[in-house]
Amino acid sequence: VGVRWLLLPAMLAVPLLWALADEWLTRGIGDGRFAYPATKALFVLSLAAAVALDLERLFFLIIISPVILVFFVVQGLFSRWVYARTGHPWVAAIGNASVLAWAIAVTFPLLAK
Repeated sequence: VGVRWLLLPAMLAVPLLWALADEWLTRGIGDGRFAYPATKALFVLSLAAAVALDLERLFFLIIISPVILVFFVVQGLFSRWVYARTGHPWVAAIGNASVLAWAIAVTFPLLAK
């Protein structure tokens, strides 16, 4: 809605880079057995570190952590299905990054105090 649509392209840049690297690492050539859960656990640990550094401003990350976990499960299922159909990890990465960027743009606060 409104100005948030302008945020979507800006929000897509970093999740797209992350999703491309993550999908290539977890589904590309030489992928590890538990690579997908490992990269997601590292992502959650990075959020926990950020919260530890600034608990007052980033407390909402604790509140939305169950949603993030559900998002990763659903994202992983779709990613696996898309990779099985296309044989290339970047197809799923583009879709997953788009959904993640949209979710961030419409749910995170626009202004921080």
